[in-house]
Amino acid sequence: MISIIIAVLNEERFLPHLLEDLSGQTIKDYEIIVCDGGSDDKTVEVAKKYGCVVIATKLKRQPLQQNLAAKRAKYDLLLFLDADIRIANKNFLKIAHDEFVNKNLDVAAFYSNFVSRKPLYIICEALMNMSTFIGEKTKPVASGGGGIMSTKRAHNKVGGFNANISLGYDHDYAREIAKFGKFGVIKKNKNYNVCTKV
Repeated sequence: MISIIIAVLNEERFLPHLLEDLSGQTIKDYEIIVCDGGSDDKTVEVAKKYGCVVIATKLKRQPLQQNLAAKRAKYDLLLFLDADIRIANKNFLKIAHDEFVNKNLDVAAFYSNFVSRKPLYIICEALMNMSTFIGEKTKPVASGGGGIMSTKRAHNKVGGFNANISLGYDHDYAREIAKFGKFGVIKKNKNYNVCTKV
């Protein structure tokens, strides 16, 4: 059903929490592909402990790692997550899948909900979610820090993430797919499941 792709480099501290969250999901028809860029901590051990498909590479740039992992994905639906994301809702994958399919999307973004409630992060969260909301009506905004979902067909058609872009490659990815496909925001998951740990 879903191939979950996580690009990592020394994420021993955060990765176990995300993988534990995913293990508690109500649906089990998914795979997790962890693409490691040469970690020198226990990141790979953690990934293997949770039964992830592990790809070892010398590529240390996230878009390159994500593209490499996408080539190994066995499902048509791709979900790109950062290692420091937390997922509080046990129905997250089912809700995301169903809404993506029902809306006939090709690429989708998620609203962010920061774990920290410090004023700075509350402001950042509000600004990010506002831009995501406006982007659905105007120019797609899809922050990799909050998760991006796409079809493998659309991913391959744009050639994956553009690694030549150092800042905003995730937004570019959504905009390139939106040129021929449909972009949307997974609204039913707003504010209670995708949490960036900061």
